[in-house]
Amino acid sequence: MIDAADMAGLSSQSRVHDLFVKIEGVSPQQYKSAGKGLELYYGYHATPFGLCFIAVSEQGICDLHFIDEERTRNEYANFIAKWPFAKIYHQPERTQTYIQKMFGENNKNSERLQVMVQASDFKIKVWEALLKIPFGEVRSYQQLANQIGCPQAVRAVASAAGQNPVSYLIPCHRVITQQGTVGSFGYGKVRKLAMISWELAQISA
Repeated sequence: MIDAADMAGLSSQSRVHDLFVKIEGVSPQQYKSAGKGLELYYGYHATPFGLCFIAVSEQGICDLHFIDEERTRNEYANFIAKWPFAKIYHQPERTQTYIQKMFGENNKNSERLQVMVQASDFKIKVWEALLKIPFGEVRSYQQLANQIGCPQAVRAVASAAGQNPVSYLIPCHRVITQQGTVGSFGYGKVRKLAMISWELAQISA
């Protein structure tokens, strides 16, 4: 995975932990209209964790998923299913800018990135809690549930984390089991462990 990043001109030593991420829910009208009137742009790019699919709008990043090695999911098809009435364009030159901000060696450690999501208030609350987990640290699902004031909703919290539409940027990989094991991850335990280890390496670099 690191080799793929080097080939793309990205730096495994970039300090991305100072990125500022803000979650913005779509408007009720945009939600009801399934993206009508929106223009969305997508591309595929190499990252330190393998190939990813990313889509953006003028309001921010609206999708970021890694391509699983077995190709059991079609990320593009899943994406257009969420935004069936939006105008969607393949413009990797535009989306590369966002990848560079996240992983590039020239990021200024003060980049501000906004993500645009379709989600319930509860899911957004969970995702905002994920953003509060410091770079290079991990929390359990129970700790996350406690943090949002829903200590009995561990399963609901885990489900919301797993439905995160902007992988890595909203860091669901920083959540582990109560027993301290890596736990499940939509893109495999190996990739999740690689993300956690990579962040720890940035701190110690």
